[in-house]
Amino acid sequence: MGVDDKDLTALSNLIEEKLKGVKRDVNNGFRNLNLKLDNQKTDLNRIELQTIKTNGRVTDLEKKTSQIELHEVEHMVTCPQIEIINELKEDLEEKKADSNKKIQQLNDDLLEYRMLKRYPKISLAIVAITCMLLIAGVFLTLNDFKKELKQFYSTEQR
Repeated sequence: MGVDDKDLTALSNLIEEKLKGVKRDVNNGFRNLNLKLDNQKTDLNRIELQTIKTNGRVTDLEKKTSQIELHEVEHMVTCPQIEIINELKEDLEEKKADSNKKIQQLNDDLLEYRMLKRYPKISLAIVAITCMLLIAGVFLTLNDFKKELKQFYSTEQR
């Protein structure tokens, strides 16, 4: 079994056909790649145009913001009502200080109430002791009064 020119020619033709097919496939792949790249280039150009428009808008907004800030600073310096504003601030501070004093006074006034609320048993004990002392005082006073009445009536009857 030997290889002759006929077999080599057939093999060469077969390899050429395969190479043509591979070349065709590679060329088609490059064509598809070029089409995709062209589409991406179009998209990139559109994105670039939109970015330029957006950057222009942002620049305009930044300029307007700067102008507004500058105007506010100028107004703060040249405001004709600045004296009135300062007087109002001083009045507000005085009222705030007065309110804080009143709040502190209320807190001091409520100190005993809070103690009674916090320690109810002590509060009840104080009330009970006070009631007992009051009852004892009334009882003693009535006894003294009763003795004086007895003495008064006993001296009157003599």
